[in-house]
Amino acid sequence: MKNVFLFLMLSCLAAFTVQAGIADLFEVDEQHIEASFNDLNELETLVTASGSTYADLSQTNNPVLKNLNLNTNLTANAFGAGEPALGIPSFVWGFCLSLPGVVVVYFLTDQDMDETKKALIGFAVGVGLYVLWFVFWRLLTAV
Repeated sequence: MKNVFLFLMLSCLAAFTVQAGIADLFEVDEQHIEASFNDLNELETLVTASGSTYADLSQTNNPVLKNLNLNTNLTANAFGAGEPALGIPSFVWGFCLSLPGVVVVYFLTDQDMDETKKALIGFAVGVGLYVLWFVFWRLLTAV
């Protein structure tokens, strides 16, 4: 038994050592990052000095914006709205944890009513299934 345990430990250690040897994933081009931030700093200085907005600068085809790759078409979903709590669907929170699950969804999604409604539906389905099971069990044991 000790030999099997030792073999498994050494196998795991060897596997993790091989995975840790991939250093290319952690290479950082600091000059590229600095250049990007310098462009952003220049844009910030221009906006604060002139009192204009990004939309005003983009209409005038300002040369500062040419180097920047900015996505200006951001929606509410880009900032996390409509995301389920902790990546778990809201229906599952309500179905599995009942009322505490609904409370968790309510607070973790910053009072997002759509997600809270899904959790309430999960809670109602869970309670309905429990009531049906309870009635069925009572009928079965009564006979």
